[in-house]
Amino acid sequence: MRTFLWVASLVGLFLAGSFPAVVYAQDDNNGGGGTGGGGGGAKMNAQQRAKARERRRRRMNRRETRRVFRQEADKNGASVPFEAQTPKDMQRIFRSPPRPKRKPEYFNYTRVCGKYDIAAHRAFVCILEDGRVFGGLPKNIDENDKITVYLIVRKWVSPFYRVQMKPVQLFTRGNASAVIPDNLIKRPDKPVFIVRKYDFGPFRSGNVILSVSRPSIGQQGVGFVDVRYLVRINPLVPFNIAVAFIGITPINPAYKLIQERGSSITRIARSDEGPIALDLILVAKIYAWQFWDPKLFAGRDVLKPPLFVQRININIGLSFKDLLTSFFVGIGFEVSAGFDLVVGANLRVVDELAGGFQEGNPFAGDVSEIPTVKRFRVSAYFGVSIAPEIFQALFSTLTNGSLFGK
Repeated sequence: MRTFLWVASLVGLFLAGSFPAVVYAQDDNNGGGGTGGGGGGAKMNAQQRAKARERRRRRMNRRETRRVFRQEADKNGASVPFEAQTPKDMQRIFRSPPRPKRKPEYFNYTRVCGKYDIAAHRAFVCILEDGRVFGGLPKNIDENDKITVYLIVRKWVSPFYRVQMKPVQLFTRGNASAVIPDNLIKRPDKPVFIVRKYDFGPFRSGNVILSVSRPSIGQQGVGFVDVRYLVRINPLVPFNIAVAFIGITPINPAYKLIQERGSSITRIARSDEGPIALDLILVAKIYAWQFWDPKLFAGRDVLKPPLFVQRININIGLSFKDLLTSFFVGIGFEVSAGFDLVVGANLRVVDELAGGFQEGNPFAGDVSEIPTVKRFRVSAYFGVSIAPEIFQALFSTLTNGSLFGK
C-alpha cells in the first residue's frame, strides 16, 4: 500500500511539473495528492501570467513616457529628465551650439595711448618693449582716476616683464643683476606681439612712480630694462574761494531829510540808490554737491576741463560792506576758468521806518533821529565771480605796466 502511494505521488509530480505538488502530496497521505498537485500547478501559472502582464504594462508606460518627453524637448528645448534619458537624447539635448568665428581683435593705439577719459575717470599709458612711453603720459590725473597701462611686447619675452605703480615712499627697485638663462627661453621663428593690460589706482594726491623692468636675457646687460616715470596726482578740492561783483535789489534803504521849497518843513525821503545797488562779496564755491555720484561728490580737480555738471557750483557768500548782516546763497556757472556767472538770494537785515512814519512824512528832528527798526528781508542778486588767481594776474599786469604796453 505504501509503495502504491509513493508511485502515485511521483506520477502527480510529473503531471504537475512543479515542486509544491510534492509538498501537497506528502501532507495529504491519501489518494487525493495527485489532484491537489494539479490544482497547485494551475494556480502558479495564473500568477506567472499576471506578472508577465504587469511587466508588459510597465514597459509600455516607459516607452510612452520617453516618447512624450522627447516631443516636449524638441518643441521648447527643455532638457529630458535624467531617468527618461537615452544616450541619443543626451547627445541631442546637451550638444553645444556652434560658436561663430570671431574676427581677430586689433589694438587701436591711436584711440588709447596717452589719452584720458574724463567721463570714465581713467587715464591710459602705453609702454613699448624697451620701456619707452608711446603717446606720452596723460596730464591732470587726479585722486578719482584709475590708470590703465598697456605693455606692447613680443609674446615670448612678456612673462619676464614687471610693471608696477606705487607712491614714491613705497617704491622699491628690482634686482638689476638678475639674468634669465638661455635654456629657459624658447625663441620663436616668427615674432608675435601681444598687449598686456595692467590696472592701477586710484592714488592719493602726490607723486607716483611708474616702473617697467625686465632682467637680462642670456648674459648680464643684454636686454636689460629698468625705466621709471614720475606721475603727478592732482588733489580734489570740495570748494574754492572767489570774489564776486554783484548787483542786488536795494532793500537796505538809507533815509534823509529834505526841505520843501519856500518852507521850513523837512520831510523823510529815501536816499537815491537807483534800481540796483552794487556790492562786493566773498564767495565760497562748493563743487561737491553731486551726492548721487561718489566720484563727483569727492570734489573737483580745478586743473582739468570740467564736465558740464561740474561747471555748476553752489555759492555761499558774505558781504564786505555788511559782514554780519548780509548773506548770499545761490548757484554759479563757470563760463571760463576763474570766471563764473552767479545768481541767488540775498538774506539781509535792513532798517525800516518805525513809529508810524512813512516816506514823505514831515519830521522836525535830525537825520540820526529818524525812527527805524531792523527787519529780516530776502532779495535777489546776480553778478560775476572771479577766482583769486585771476585777481593776482590782473594786479601783476597792472603793477608792471604791461597792460598799456609800457
